[in-house]
Amino acid sequence: VRLSAGGYNADAFRSYPLPDDYRGYLADPQRRSLAFNALAQTSDKSQLGFEATASHSVQNDVFPTWRIAEAIYDTKSVKVDYTVDTSAGLIEALAYTNWLDFRYLTPAFSSGSTSNRVTVAKVQDLFKVGTDHSFRLTGEFRHNEMTVGPTKGGTVGYNVYSGSGLWDWAI
Repeated sequence: VRLSAGGYNADAFRSYPLPDDYRGYLADPQRRSLAFNALAQTSDKSQLGFEATASHSVQNDVFPTWRIAEAIYDTKSVKVDYTVDTSAGLIEALAYTNWLDFRYLTPAFSSGSTSNRVTVAKVQDLFKVGTDHSFRLTGEFRHNEMTVGPTKGGTVGYNVYSGSGLWDWAI
């Protein structure tokens, strides 16, 4: 089990007067993060893993119009994976979701937000046939969804299903 946290505050520009063109400039950007990881041996031939992370960042960003904006990023993620050694091979299953929430604030321009969520589920089997042939079969599902708002916004997204295979022949 591991728990970690981090962060910083940067105020190097706080004591300098800024010209009027720099309205919206954030003089004290900051970041905070937290992560939790755990791995458990559930039997002689299997293990279960879990991860969760979160971060919060307030910083300066520049728009394509060269306007400075205060940008706020919030990220979160959760992942679980399970690996087991069976007579059918080494089977691994994992699923995770990542979230991103982004907001920007500019006194002279506007404000807005964007949210994005990506979810992935994957299963794979790695097995040998004889001593010279190794195979890996994989299936994966991915869902991605983005929402822009809160006004004049909308939601777009897509689903992807994929499969892959590998044959490794040690000649």
